[in-house]
Amino acid sequence: MSHTYSQLYYHLVWSTNERKPIIHDSFKESLYEYLRGGIQQEGGLLLKMGGVADHVHLLVALEPHCSLAKFVQNIKISSSKWVSKNIPKCHNGFWQKGYGAFSVSSSQKLKVAKYIENQEYHHAKHSFKDEFLMLLRNHNVPFDEKYLWK
Repeated sequence: MSHTYSQLYYHLVWSTNERKPIIHDSFKESLYEYLRGGIQQEGGLLLKMGGVADHVHLLVALEPHCSLAKFVQNIKISSSKWVSKNIPKCHNGFWQKGYGAFSVSSSQKLKVAKYIENQEYHHAKHSFKDEFLMLLRNHNVPFDEKYLWK
């Protein structure tokens, strides 16, 4: 084949450092706008973004040449620096080290987008920890809970 054809969707999730509820409404939209720009700059296409005070969810499409790990690392580093520079009382290390990355089939894309859109409603009933454990289990990701929250 002379061309590469792909359709790579990812549901990405990461939390603030120590899962502190520090994504305040006063700067949430500015942070999301910065994340949108970073995603585009890194070669991704943002399909949906949402979250609550202690974490974000992204539904992104990536080109096959994009390294997922490098993509997430660059987005988190640049946005953490932006927060440190632009948001009083927020310092470097805004995001926790790890993240969740879950592949999404084309047939599930709208379902995942709706899930991300309804984060405020969802978290009225469930904590981030409960949600993240559910995602890991639903995607059959092996984990040891004693290392999960460090």
